[in-house]
Amino acid sequence: MTSARATAVWIDSSSATIVRWGGDESGPVRLESDVPSHHRSTGHLAAPGGERHGGTGPRSAGERHRLEHLRAFLALVRAALPGDDLLLMGDGIVVQRLAASVREDDAAHGVQRRIELRRCGPLTVAQQRAALREFVGEPPRRVHAASAVEG
Repeated sequence: MTSARATAVWIDSSSATIVRWGGDESGPVRLESDVPSHHRSTGHLAAPGGERHGGTGPRSAGERHRLEHLRAFLALVRAALPGDDLLLMGDGIVVQRLAASVREDDAAHGVQRRIELRRCGPLTVAQQRAALREFVGEPPRRVHAASAVEG
């Protein structure tokens, strides 16, 4: 077992769910994001040279706006994280950005902790807790068939 305390985070661009292990095992914390979804282009080319209809300015401005919202959301999630070992889970680039951001902050402040990144689809809170148990080295709780029948 690495430490008595650990935290699991499942994150994507729309929300983050934080579950703790050891010490303060309060209910899960869910943080909602205001990151706008990606703008999808229709692919229509209106002018030679590869420029899309309407030019490239608005699309670039929209993407900068989205990235700024994402940076603010990641800062909110980082602020909610304790100094525990971290299990960061998600299925996209957002979890990778969070891991990089946490590692960068830890290096700047001289903090050393275990940070593991796992790529996975959306998880329930129970699945997050099971992954966190595995991460800290605690065996899963087992129900014996005989006691289940007797009870």
